[in-house]
Amino acid sequence: VLKFLKCTKNDILTLEADDSQTLIWYVDAAFAVHHDMKSHTGAIFTLGKGALISDSTKQKTNSRSSTEAELNGIDDKISKIIWSKRFLE
Repeated sequence: VLKFLKCTKNDILTLEADDSQTLIWYVDAAFAVHHDMKSHTGAIFTLGKGALISDSTKQKTNSRSSTEAELNGIDDKISKIIWSKRFLE
């Protein structure tokens, strides 16, 4: 981490916004990637052009297929999706 920070200290971080107020959640899962054969879920929440929240977690249950891993991933994140939608209304 320190090496990365040292090498990028002159880089500029640009955050961009727009007026669209479009709320989008992207959720994806990787099937059976852990040593105990559990899957992994990642999610990014965007508002307009900016990413506000990113989340990455190991799934609590074992999936029997990649489709089931995707559905479990959505199930894991749905409460955050509903909360963020209601918060912005």
